Parts: sequence; C-alpha cells; structure tokens
Amino acid sequence: MFAYNLGTALAHQGRIDEAADYFRAALRSRPDHAGALNNLGDALLHQGKTGEAASYFAAALRAQPDEASFAYNLGTALARLGRIDEAADYFRAALRLRPDYPDAHYNLGAALMLQGKSAEAMAQFKQTIEYEPAYAKAHLAIGNVLIQQGRGPDGLPYLTEALRLDPSLADAHFLLAQILSAQGNSGEAAAHYTQAVRLKPELADRIPRSEIVH
Repeated sequence: MFAYNLGTALAHQGRIDEAADYFRAALRSRPDHAGALNNLGDALLHQGKTGEAASYFAAALRAQPDEASFAYNLGTALARLGRIDEAADYFRAALRLRPDYPDAHYNLGAALMLQGKSAEAMAQFKQTIEYEPAYAKAHLAIGNVLIQQGRGPDGLPYLTEALRLDPSLADAHFLLAQILSAQGNSGEAAAHYTQAVRLKPELADRIPRSEIVH
C-alpha cells in the first residue's frame, strides 16, 4: 500500500505531520489497516494529541488483537492521560502476547509504582533487566524502590550501573548522592548532587541544606 509505506518512511525521517497525512490516506482506502491505525496513533502521540492517539491504538488492537505492540502503545497513551489502572491492564495484555517485552515490563512497573504497589513494581523492573540488561532506567527504578524500602546501600550497585549505561540520568545522580551522603562520603555525594542539578536544575530545591557546598 503506497500511502502507508510512504507514511512509514516519512515517520522514520521525523516528518511526523506529513506521515500522519499519508496514514490517513491509507485508512481512507482501507479503514481496518492495523498498521496504519497504529502508526497514525504514534504520529498523533508525537503531536501531543494523546486522546486521539489512544483511539487509534485501540482501533489497531481491535483490528489485530494478537499484536503486543498495539496493546503496549495503547497502554502508553492511557498512562499519559492519567488512566493508570487501564494502562496497567494493557501492559499486562502486551506481556501475555509477548512475555519478553522489556518496555512493557518497565512501563507496567512504573504504573504499579503509581498504584502504590512497589513490591510488584520491583518484580517488573527486574524482569526488564533480565530481558534487556542495558535498560538504564530500569536499573534506576530498582535503586529508587530499594531506597524507598529503606535499603539504600542495596540500591547503590543498580544506580551505579544506571549511570554507567546512561550518565545523563539526573535522578540516578541524585539518588546515588543520597546514598553516598548517608554513608558519610560527602565528597562523592557533592559531585553527584552537582551533576544532578546540572542535568536537571529543578532538583536543586531537593538537596538538603547540609549538602550545599559554599
């Protein structure tokens, strides 16, 4: 299908508005084209039209119920809309179709954290790095859960690994600084606090006064 293929090529080039037009053209000739429905949803998500995107992801899933990525994309859109319980259900649906789906494990974990289910979230984050060991944000998430559970030192290797994989993770620097500070390692803690604020200035307000270098 020419319009669909051209839309896909344009989307890969980052030409989202043009791509969306071609996906719509594809759907005019074939309204049940699951790929076009999904890709239009993705384009709309990039355009910030999250509610409209969710409706297209849902249509794509109806057209092809056995495609894990369609369930995952619908979950992602619903999460952005704040519909966390529904989002979690779709991430679970994606995992039933594809148990080795790292992004679905991670986003289900994030949804479970928002539901206050940190132990279940931890299991999902660990599944994420089982399937994709280099998933930096999952290492960060595990470290964060361990800190919330009062097990900061256990979180240190996860946060260290998160930063090895992605040194730009401001929250990992911040959490690592908290652990190092609690261990009395004020010099390294200050270095990580500094890096955290450089990457994410709003974190400055969360640094304890005793950690501010004068």
